[in-house]
Amino acid sequence: MPDYLIIIFVEEQIDKRNKLYKSVSETGYVSEMNAQPVSVLTKWIKGLFHAENKEITGDAVTCLLDRTGASMNLIKQEIEKLERAAKEYAPCDAENPYVSPVFGDVRSLPPTLIQVGTAELLLDDARMLSDVMERADVDVCLEEWENMWHVWQAMDTPESEEALARIRRFVFDKLGIKD
Repeated sequence: MPDYLIIIFVEEQIDKRNKLYKSVSETGYVSEMNAQPVSVLTKWIKGLFHAENKEITGDAVTCLLDRTGASMNLIKQEIEKLERAAKEYAPCDAENPYVSPVFGDVRSLPPTLIQVGTAELLLDDARMLSDVMERADVDVCLEEWENMWHVWQAMDTPESEEALARIRRFVFDKLGIKD
């Protein structure tokens, strides 16, 4: 093999019995790079957000890692997709109350049911909105649904049926309608 040749094996576990691997290790240099531990990835992700003067919570990091795995390339791509989506959704000031009611006067909001899945990237936002509403003495109920994703209520699952039934009960209760 020529000395300028570089071969990269991308595998979960390298099979060192492989002929090509044996040939490379006999005639060249083999360097194995293992996946980074979650603690290192978490610090790296938080650093990426900090460099952009943004914050990301531990729960959001966990959700991101659950979706991407330990691939730093996939993590970076997912963060870039989120940034593009955020700019498309809110090209103006992100603290505008029309973008997020967290930054507005919530005192006049009606009784509110917030359903959010624990696998939802907006979980922390839902919690924050609930906290802001509670501090403003708004009647708010926050339901966190284990392992549910964004808009799971629209899917045909037992969880979505239960969520929709809970929404119906909430509305009926607040309007004083007997079921």
